[in-house]
Amino acid sequence: RVRRKASLSAKKLAWKLCLKIGHLPMALRDQYVFDADVRAQKAYVAKPYDGRIIMLWASLDIEKRYHENFKEAWALLALGGVESYDLPFDHIGTFREPHVRILADRLKACIDSASTPQTEYVIPHDYNSRRQQQGR
Repeated sequence: RVRRKASLSAKKLAWKLCLKIGHLPMALRDQYVFDADVRAQKAYVAKPYDGRIIMLWASLDIEKRYHENFKEAWALLALGGVESYDLPFDHIGTFREPHVRILADRLKACIDSASTPQTEYVIPHDYNSRRQQQGR
């Protein structure tokens, strides 16, 4: 554990020095991006959003309770509501056929619905699952 921490500190020092001279070798880029991501996450303060958020879930990746926790957390910020859709694959399969077609169809439907006036009705996150179970 100590070696790993020392190795990460050495990489951090190395990428800082490389940035000063204007060249970041490929071997250090992953660590640089990771560190930048961590800094951004620590500095970010979420603010309420007036619009609606649409969440697309690779439902084979995440347990239902986590899905609901994320949805509830976003609902605190999304003043226009949260819509959630379960997609029947994991995130690794997202950009492979036939899953990419399912994702594209859902994105198109979301974009189309965003360009039309909304009613108060929000489709439940498990709507598609229930339709499949009912054979529709």
